[in-house]
This record gives sequence, C-alpha cells and structure tokens, in this order.
Amino acid sequence: MVKNSREKHLGKATGDVLKAIHVLQGTGSEGASQSEIAGRTGTSRAFVTKMLKAMRGDGLVIYEAYRGVRLTESGTATATELARHHRLLERFLTDTLGFSPSAAHDEAERLEHVISEEFEERLAAFLNHPTTCPHGSPIPNPDGSWPPSPPAPSSRVVLVPRTEEGSDPLPAKNERLGKRVGSEERTRRGDGDEVAS
Repeated sequence: MVKNSREKHLGKATGDVLKAIHVLQGTGSEGASQSEIAGRTGTSRAFVTKMLKAMRGDGLVIYEAYRGVRLTESGTATATELARHHRLLERFLTDTLGFSPSAAHDEAERLEHVISEEFEERLAAFLNHPTTCPHGSPIPNPDGSWPPSPPAPSSRVVLVPRTEEGSDPLPAKNERLGKRVGSEERTRRGDGDEVAS
C-alpha cells in the first residue's frame, strides 16, 4: 500500500493496540473495552488508557473514558496496512525461509512495524501476490480492501481451519501432524462412506 502522506513509522505498542481494536471492534456498533485491549496486548489498563489518549490525538481512535473504543477511518487504514505487512511476512517466512506458521507469526510481529511500503510492494510481487497467510487469514489488497471470501468446501471434504494467529494450540498440533491450513482431510467410516476429519 503506497500511502506517502501516511507513511510514518508507528511504534510497536501503537500498532499492537490498533490491531487489537481492529479485531475486537469487529462489525458491531460497540467499540472495544480497555480491559479487552489490555488482555489482547498483554498490557495493563493504565498503559492502554495512556496509549488511547495519544492515539486519539493522532486521529487514530475515537475514545471517551468508560466507553468503547473505535478506530477512525485513518486508524482502520493503518490497522489494515499492518495486517497486510504481517500476513505477507508470514507467507514469506513460511514459504521461502521454511519457518513453521507459529514461528513465522512471532517473527512477523517483530517485523511488521518496520518494513517500508516499497519493501511491502516488492515482497508481494516476489510472492506472486498471495491472498492468504499460512493461517488461512485473507491478506488485504494493496488498496486496503479485503479479498472476497472463498466458497464453502464440499460436504465430503473439510479444510484444515484457519485460526486466530497466536491464540490456539491447534496450529502447532496440525504442524506436528504435517497438516497445513487449506489442505484437505478425508477419512472413511466403517460403511465405506468418506467422512471429513
């Protein structure tokens, strides 16, 4: 995403809070609570309150004490851009460097805040413009829009599900079993009928 007017380096803490709000606010009308943000970022409510005041001054959030927090248009665009950086980095780390998806997630957390827009563009081109990360989450388009959802799988085949990055032991178990997000799994019942597992 080339956004020269917005191309500024946010601190890791600001980016983490933006991403947490983006996930927590979802599509509902209520915003994220400070406690939810603190829990998601592994910080204290006092730290989150301080961050929100600064982010409100930067025009990234709509924040009033004791009410839910929502991202502004600028905050949403920045959180989406961070998601794009993160997911492209995860794809590169797994596909090119051989990292496991969980290890790639941890590395991408450290790197997503520091890559330039030129690096992002070249990375996407190098990877042939992937549409999902190794966890199965969609990668936002360069313009900040989100790709359409894929069609539902057939009833006889189940895809290894995507999970929220860093939140579930299932990806690590799937990695140990050699299963990748998006791979098909089939089993047979005693009557010979195929059953998805």
